[in-house]
Amino acid sequence: MPNSICPVCGDDGLERRQALKPAGFVADWRAQAHTEIEEVSYVPAEPIGVSLHEGQWVSLIDPEFGRIRASRDARIMHTSAGIHGRGYSICLECGRAEPEMEIDGENPLDMHAPLRGHSGDGQTCLGNSKPFAIRRNHWL
Repeated sequence: MPNSICPVCGDDGLERRQALKPAGFVADWRAQAHTEIEEVSYVPAEPIGVSLHEGQWVSLIDPEFGRIRASRDARIMHTSAGIHGRGYSICLECGRAEPEMEIDGENPLDMHAPLRGHSGDGQTCLGNSKPFAIRRNHWL
């Protein structure tokens, strides 16, 4: 998505991203449980987003070090861009999410099985045949 200008401060370095707020997380019921830490992927943390809609800016003791502001009207957003930093492919039909390898690359959910075994014939999710059901490159 193209960069935008912040309507509050005028910064032109904003980058818009599509994100979904998950209701929760669940493992694939077909996956075998294990204790092999070598098989667990590390997902780098994203910077936390903080948005304040009010509050006066106050310079620090030395203004060269910056300024701060505080407000009770604030939003904090934690996101994950996935292991490759390109977001996730998410099925809105069954809830399965897989990290994207490339922005416009192959769909990691192509012909996927339903996450909880409740969608379709159990072998392939009904979301595979619904173009609107798979969301690509979304942050969680």
